[in-house]
Amino acid sequence: MFRSVLIAAAALLVTACVTPRSIEMQNPTLGYKAADKIMVGVVEDRQRVKDGKPPNFAGYARVYGAPVDWTVDVLTMSDKTGKGKSMSRYLAERVAAGLKSGGADVMVMQADRVATDEEADIVMARENAGAIVTIVNHDWHFDVNTNWVGKFQFNSDVDVVIQKRGRGTVLTKRFADKQAIQGEGSESWPNMITDAYKAKLEQIFNDPEVKAALTN
Repeated sequence: MFRSVLIAAAALLVTACVTPRSIEMQNPTLGYKAADKIMVGVVEDRQRVKDGKPPNFAGYARVYGAPVDWTVDVLTMSDKTGKGKSMSRYLAERVAAGLKSGGADVMVMQADRVATDEEADIVMARENAGAIVTIVNHDWHFDVNTNWVGKFQFNSDVDVVIQKRGRGTVLTKRFADKQAIQGEGSESWPNMITDAYKAKLEQIFNDPEVKAALTN
């Protein structure tokens, strides 16, 4: 009973009088065009999911100190077609949209592991692509206290693996960060969380080594 009350309270906080971020506004902005058609996939490797959390687990909203699980659905309320979307799919679509904004030809792929270079070449030949970007998601979650506007935690830990057709793996780089982000009283928690996601993806994909691997 108590947990039901907490979930209801969290839901009221989500649906406060703030317009949810559109999906388009959640996409990273990347100021370059990739050299080839790109395939993008995200591998789910979060320990919490391995321990039983659902693939669409996003993080914790604490109501009176007790944690309530929030999923991708909470962050994509403006997307009526995206209900039940996994975190892997959500992130892959955001990265793909960011790369498309620079003029690249991009497709989202399903990924349960990093392909070998030989496997990657076969897939790229079949799809007429020049590069595969695989993101291995070790940790991507937030922890917010919804009772007051303070700092919220956003932890991210991903490997970015870039393979080029005929060249094999050209880059493997890990990006791990633990951030305490100041909240804003005029915004909703889902909007602030998706803003943090967008900023992190922009940081990763505007990284000079990532950019060089995709444009050369």
